Amino acid sequence: MRLARENDWGIERIEGELLKLGHTISHETVGKILGRHGIPPAPERSTSPSWRHLMTHYKDQLLACDFFTVETLFLQTTYVLVFMEIGSRRVHFVGCSTHPNGAWVTQQARQITCELTAREPKHPVFDPRQ
Repeated sequence: MRLARENDWGIERIEGELLKLGHTISHETVGKILGRHGIPPAPERSTSPSWRHLMTHYKDQLLACDFFTVETLFLQTTYVLVFMEIGSRRVHFVGCSTHPNGAWVTQQARQITCELTAREPKHPVFDPRQ
């Protein structure tokens, strides 16, 4: 049931995922189980809010962050960390380092979040692909 509710997956997708885990079950059985728990087929379920909906309604509470690099005159790479308030598009330079690590980034994120939260609650959004 969690697979159907949390992922908006249909009967065939759930059947396929269970097969990957080594459980052979027919799509008819999956449909009966979902029906018993009051979960309609995927096309009839309400979908989760879209990314556009999220950005429109919560943009004043969200922060985006990014790293970029700057090559110095002495050919040294400096990593720059910035945060942007999504609603106002205000950019905040947080810090730069030649050797950033997870602890440094975490501390910078805590500091900017605390500073901005004093005015209005903010929630950082990180790109999981990086």
